Amino acid sequence: MATFIIKKDKFQVKGEDPQNMFNKQVLDRLAIELIRSTTYNVRWEPGHNEGQFAKLVTPLRTFYISLSKSDPGEGRNSYLQSSPTAFANFMNEVKNQGKLGDFVVALRSQGRTYLTDYQKFVVRMLLTIGVKIIDLTAYNLNRNIQPFSSIEDMIRTRQASKRANNNPTFFTDEGENYHLYGKTFGANGKETALLCYAMMKISTKPIRLFQILDNGESSLSGEDVQAFAHFAYLFSTPSMDILDDTYEIDDFTSQAYPDTSTLQLRQPRFIYNLLEKTNGEKKCALCDCKISPLIQAAHIYSVADIKKNVSLTDDEKVRMATDGNNGMWLCMHHHKLFDSAILRITPNGISYVKNDDADSQFIEHSLKEKRLPTIYTNSESRKYFSMRKF
Repeated sequence: MATFIIKKDKFQVKGEDPQNMFNKQVLDRLAIELIRSTTYNVRWEPGHNEGQFAKLVTPLRTFYISLSKSDPGEGRNSYLQSSPTAFANFMNEVKNQGKLGDFVVALRSQGRTYLTDYQKFVVRMLLTIGVKIIDLTAYNLNRNIQPFSSIEDMIRTRQASKRANNNPTFFTDEGENYHLYGKTFGANGKETALLCYAMMKISTKPIRLFQILDNGESSLSGEDVQAFAHFAYLFSTPSMDILDDTYEIDDFTSQAYPDTSTLQLRQPRFIYNLLEKTNGEKKCALCDCKISPLIQAAHIYSVADIKKNVSLTDDEKVRMATDGNNGMWLCMHHHKLFDSAILRITPNGISYVKNDDADSQFIEHSLKEKRLPTIYTNSESRKYFSMRKF
């Protein structure tokens, strides 16, 4: 006979009681959807229920089920927050068993009956990695929601559904590979993990994950990292390098690194902070270029000058080198002209050194903007412009 196996203890103090979540009504609906029968046993086991997770074991198949929160209106992240945790448990278990089971996410609703744009984005990621979605309410899920067809599709959709200054993760196309900048703590970390699975499933080139460490969290969980490896093995996906925002250096202290002139000052953290400042958009501040591999994060007050500034403490150097207000997006050509002091950019206007007429004409023609966008002229950015040496 089919048997539901469920751990009975709450994983979080404020979480739902598993025995209330997986009540008879819910289990009946799950059984009808999965085995077309309401004849089953239930076995409650000791242990914390991570991922609002249950297994339905039959003689032929084992279904792994993650239950959503009770209402999509509870919060932007929380409704499907448990799914990545449950999926990591699933991946690690099926790898040990040597066979792939069936992973299911079941949607519930006791109030609002529609999904937000962000929740639809999460559902599309789940569908992309091959998860089966069950709608226990029969009206919560729009059947027109489809998996992502490409990373570019994911990037466009994320850009369309984003909310200002509320994105914990960003991903970019860097030509030879994709970069994912994701925070590691709590719900943000789970979103990062889910993005990794979806990108691995459909990517045509290698992926570099830069973990943006926050709230004292050192990295994504070991369970997530192991699950990535199992996922890559099972689906023969492109490689994924897991790095962090201190990729170039682990610490930045004079005691550990007496010669600071040779160090990179946490470049991934700077890129993340600049993405956060521009809400994920990479566009040259001076022209119309949006070709991601050509767009570079340019420092206003250069890292070289920060390193040489003996009046700054090491902590101040790191803060200034990673501050999004100390940066702007420039295409590779304008970035080179800026760093070479041929192009002078200030909050009050843009000018350039006029020498060869042909060069001057080229520069003049390339400048689609005569002034910086206002996002780069706030009071904090102006401080960095005032420190720059032209």
